[in-house]
Amino acid sequence: MKLTKFDHSCIVVEKEGRRVVCDPVEFTTLLPELDNVVAIIVTHGHGDHLQPERVSALIARNPEAQILTVADAVEEFDQATAVKAGDSVSLGGFELRFFGKDHGEIIDGEVPCDNIGVVIDEMIVNPGDSFDMPEDIDSPEVLLVPSAAPWCKVNESMAYIEAVRPKIVLPVHNALLSEFGNGVYSNWLRRACEEAGGEFAPLSSGESIDL
Repeated sequence: MKLTKFDHSCIVVEKEGRRVVCDPVEFTTLLPELDNVVAIIVTHGHGDHLQPERVSALIARNPEAQILTVADAVEEFDQATAVKAGDSVSLGGFELRFFGKDHGEIIDGEVPCDNIGVVIDEMIVNPGDSFDMPEDIDSPEVLLVPSAAPWCKVNESMAYIEAVRPKIVLPVHNALLSEFGNGVYSNWLRRACEEAGGEFAPLSSGESIDL
């Protein structure tokens, strides 16, 4: 299995020639033309995770791919399936298990929108814009950790790493940071990762790791 990071929180997971794409966006780097996409997961409806033109381009090239998203974002697409915590979906040899409910709060007491996290093949945990904990998983292979956002602080990201205790930590949600800022935040996340006994794996857009 190969995991490739692209801009912000976009990742592509490939196994046996098939692909799952999460939160496809383009900010500084263009997405390659991806074939054999079986699922497109959009964790929530904010514009830094949902760019309809990117999803449309993927569907045009992969008409059999299923779009899986939260209920309040379904109307953004011609055809999509709403998923919620506790749902499991098998597509193209991938096992997708969903968890969580709310986007992290920017203003105390106000939930901006629905958010869904996903566990891919019981190996990769992607919480979207939240620090929700997936159920029934112990020390997953990879945890995608939000780095910087209006709704999170670095100490919360560090605490999330400690709670999940993954083998590999991949920082995401980092398009808001300059190169210098990424370095500063990565130093703190690396510290939490090492204290939790994991490997810190910051990837630039287009870089991959094999699992």
